[in-house]
Formats: sequence, structure tokens, C-alpha cells
Amino acid sequence: MIVIIAIAIFFYLIVVLSKRSSEDTLVDIDFSKIDDMEGHRFEYFIAKVLRKNGFKNVNVTKASGDYGVDITANKDNQKWAFQCKRYSSNLGLKPIQEIYAGAKKYEADKAVVFTNVYFTPNAQTLAKTLNVELWDRDTLAGMIGKDPETKQSIEADMEEEQTEPEQRQRKIRDNGVPLKLQKNQILAGDYVVGKDIRVGVYNFKWVFGAGSFQKYKEEGNTTLGACTYFEHVGVQYDYEYSQLINVNCKDGEWIKISGNLVLGIEKSEKPVIDL
Repeated sequence: MIVIIAIAIFFYLIVVLSKRSSEDTLVDIDFSKIDDMEGHRFEYFIAKVLRKNGFKNVNVTKASGDYGVDITANKDNQKWAFQCKRYSSNLGLKPIQEIYAGAKKYEADKAVVFTNVYFTPNAQTLAKTLNVELWDRDTLAGMIGKDPETKQSIEADMEEEQTEPEQRQRKIRDNGVPLKLQKNQILAGDYVVGKDIRVGVYNFKWVFGAGSFQKYKEEGNTTLGACTYFEHVGVQYDYEYSQLINVNCKDGEWIKISGNLVLGIEKSEKPVIDL
């Protein structure tokens, strides 16, 4: 009888210590920075986490027609398809359904939904039925903090992410006063049409700063077409300066704005700039 009680206490301590270790890992990682990430930035962050955990050929999909797959990668001679969800509440059925279908389209061996939160009971049941893996907040914490070198490297990436665009915005000053973005204004950065910017025709209007504006389309690592419009005070177009350019933004194209520019963006009707 004493032996049975001792064994029970032993296994109880293992469970408690294991749970405490997981909780300590969660506390040790500043999840507030992850929880505040914009969706597409979260995808790139997860891509970095995957690379640090042995995944190869990690690729973030670049078009809205991605069939629910945000990242593809390879590990253990298998192709993996990931849907990344940065949410504030537990995930339901939809992401599981999307990645199940998307993984088939990409001919992936493994389908995963990766999130900063957790999953509802119904989502867990469906995932088991469809053989979709669910990687939640605990999984993410474990992949970040499994060893000091990996944790330090990824946390450095998190700090770098915070400079895009939050910390950079603090550095943009108008007569010495930090410039605050108004509605429909954007900072320099990379924007994917169909994810960060909806498909459509827009006027990009100079608000502040100097830099460059580029629109391009890629397939893999190959640039299929690009238009570059250099900016100084406004936009240099046909060697003349303008305060506004009119751009036709199509699905899967990229808008790259560099420098310390702040641009206003508004819907338009008549496209002028196209690839």
C-alpha cells in the first residue's frame, strides 16, 4: 500500500512540475509583442520560428489566393502546410477546414494550424478527424524557449519586428514633434495586395518625408515586373515632382515604400500606373 501511494505521489509531482515548467516558459516569453503583431507580420515571425526549429525551404505565400496556406516548409522528408492565426480568442472550425483543403492543393504531407491562442473543443475534435495538427500558444512557447540560443535569437527578431512600423513611427518627426498616423495613412514598409491592401485602384498621396515607392510582382524569388517611382518631396514621375500617384493594385502584387515616408491612401477609379 505504501509503495502504491509513493508511486502515485511520484507521478503527481511529475505532472505538476511539467505543468509549472510550461507555465514558466509562457511567463518568461513576452507574448504581448506577439499578440500585438499584424497578421502578415505574424506569418513572417512564425516562419522565423520554424527555421530555428529545423524546418527547411520555409516560404511565406504572397497572394490572397493561397487556399488558406500561409507558409509551406519541409522537414523529415515531408512537406508541411501551415495556416497562421494571430487571434485574441480561441479558434473554431474554419481554420481547420481551410488548411485541410489548402494542404491538398499544395500536395502537403502535413497540415498545421499555428496560433498564439488555443482551440475550441469542437475545433480539436474536427482536427483529429481530418488529421490536422493544432499548434497553440504552448507549442509556440516551447518552440521559442526550448534552448537559450534559439530563445535569444527569436526574441531578437521580436525586437526587430517591433521597429516595423511602431518604433519607426516614433522616429518620424514633423518639426521635432512625433508624427501620428491619421486614418488611411501608411508608413514605409512592404505591403501585399490581397492581404495588407485590398485589390483595387488607389491614390497614394504624399504626406510627409522622403523615400521611394515601388510596385512589383514576384513568383518564387523571381521578379516578374516592377515599377519604381522615386520620391523626394512628393513623387518623381517622368522627371517631374507630384504630390500624388494613381496605382492599380492587383492580387499578389507587392507595394514597397522605403525611407521615412508617410503616405495617404484612398480609393480611386481610373488607373494610371500598372505593371
